[in-house]
Amino acid sequence: MLGGLLGYLLGFPAGTLSLSLLFSGLFKLRTNITAFPIQIRQFAQILAGSMVGSSFTREVATSLVSFFIPAMLLIIIYLLISYFYAQINKHKNWLDFTSALFASCPAGATDIALISADYGVNMNSVAMIQIARLIHAVGIMPLLYQFVSFLL
Repeated sequence: MLGGLLGYLLGFPAGTLSLSLLFSGLFKLRTNITAFPIQIRQFAQILAGSMVGSSFTREVATSLVSFFIPAMLLIIIYLLISYFYAQINKHKNWLDFTSALFASCPAGATDIALISADYGVNMNSVAMIQIARLIHAVGIMPLLYQFVSFLL
């Protein structure tokens, strides 16, 4: 909560989300909190699935036809990038292959944490990489864009 409030007061793009995630990650690294019980994880998975399912309408289904080829290309590219990222991590002994695959997955940190818990991966590393990616995407990249736009 403190990180989100600080991010809001600082006023940089997505500061509330970025700093709350950063503070949560630092809190997790500094404390010895155990994983949630399986019932809570399953309940969270049901809620996440319900949110996605409730926004799916007939119009969304009919519009998917025009996105089939771009979506397939995107999936293939993500699979290749994730595979190479995992191979590099495995070769350098930074992460095991499965943890690196989950860390490079384009889904959200919460979804990946819930799914990866079932596969016995290094959840701390996966969550920290996912959080770092999110902070980079919503916090750093917009600032870089504004800086480059100012220079041009």
